[in-house]
Amino acid sequence: MSIVFAKNHVKLFSLDLGPTVTLKFRHPLLMASTGCNITLGVTLCHNFCMSKHIDTVITSCACTLYGLRTLRAHGMPQASLQLIFRTTAIAKLLYAAPAWWGFANFGDMNRLEAFLRRASKSDYYTGDFTIAAL
Repeated sequence: MSIVFAKNHVKLFSLDLGPTVTLKFRHPLLMASTGCNITLGVTLCHNFCMSKHIDTVITSCACTLYGLRTLRAHGMPQASLQLIFRTTAIAKLLYAAPAWWGFANFGDMNRLEAFLRRASKSDYYTGDFTIAAL
């Protein structure tokens, strides 16, 4: 059996020229080249800066806002839109927050607050949760 290491996977070849098995994983050397690794949905960078993770979360939540605007245009009631916002966007913001919140800087906190202000202007967010509450 021979093992060939590639950038983000390992190929195992058997000696009898049988089927090839490919195992995909995040190699530690790959993290060194990109500087970040996604672990359990949280983007961890080599310097523990949470800006890349917050970029990812806010981008995902912005897509949720677009979907909510589409649902509003099709006549969904406001109470249902607020419930969907709480169960999707707020859940994404709070996912593993105790683990990464201490590494977020003031600018990251302001970006999260700005997202919540934008959602409250659209009347999806009622103000029952604030970033300062974390």
